[in-house]
Amino acid sequence: MRFQNSFVVLCLSGGVLFFSSFYFSTISHQPVAGKQQQGFDLTRPVSVQTLPLELLEISGLTDISENKIACVQDEKGIIYTYNITTQKIETQIAFAPDSDYEGLTRVGDVLYTLSSDGTLFETKMVRKKPQTKTYALHLPSADNEGLCYDEKNHRLLIAPKSKLGKGPEFKDTRAIFIFDLRKKELEREPLFYFSVEEIYALAASKNLEPDPVLKKNGEPKIQQNFRPSSLAVHPQTGAIYIISAEDFGLAIFSETGELKNYFALDKTRFTKSEGITFLPNGQLVITNEGVDGNATLLVFEEG
Repeated sequence: MRFQNSFVVLCLSGGVLFFSSFYFSTISHQPVAGKQQQGFDLTRPVSVQTLPLELLEISGLTDISENKIACVQDEKGIIYTYNITTQKIETQIAFAPDSDYEGLTRVGDVLYTLSSDGTLFETKMVRKKPQTKTYALHLPSADNEGLCYDEKNHRLLIAPKSKLGKGPEFKDTRAIFIFDLRKKELEREPLFYFSVEEIYALAASKNLEPDPVLKKNGEPKIQQNFRPSSLAVHPQTGAIYIISAEDFGLAIFSETGELKNYFALDKTRFTKSEGITFLPNGQLVITNEGVDGNATLLVFEEG
């Protein structure tokens, strides 16, 4: 594992003290008493919010508390904190040079950010100043977007967006990789592989075939790529939720990689779903990058 030099950058919060305005909740995800997990109705969000212009290209996000998230957008080396209750950005923290940032997750008071080229950024707060270390993961894929914390197993999960190699044998295969937080290195073997064909076979069995796209000759063709843009671990069941923005789909896997469910996402509501996370209270949050309009944030209740 190649370890690059750390660097320190200052908070862009306009002189507001970091710890007074940006608090990392260390609360664990515990089941809500008396509540049965029956799944999320993705047609009925309990909140739909238009995000500020600064988050037009929002990509990765993670929970901070029951009403706050941290997020990145895919052009700036800035972590934004957003209050879901007030619907306002509270802080902006510069953590690295501008690049293509796609994934973000929190482990206690440390934030991990993933760039599309497979570099992992570890940002700690020391005396109001963020200190960032970088790890070159050397993933086999050229484009990487999904990043989340698996609290039960104390590890990061990474979902590459692109194929794992060249050739027809890689066309249908995707994988979930593990970053070991104790060793601070990528494990050589993925947590599991999964099949795009299996996802769309399940979709077809539920009459959820994706909408066809037109070929150059005008004939319809079903697009079956499933290119992961974000993932999150359900805080009670341990199920892994993987979203594909380009294919308007959400697949749910068990901890061991068994495909459990699939949802076709409404294109008018999920215009470009680049982020997914769970809040400590069990709510599901999905964000959409702005496409011919504003970026949005949707909150869903389970049950």
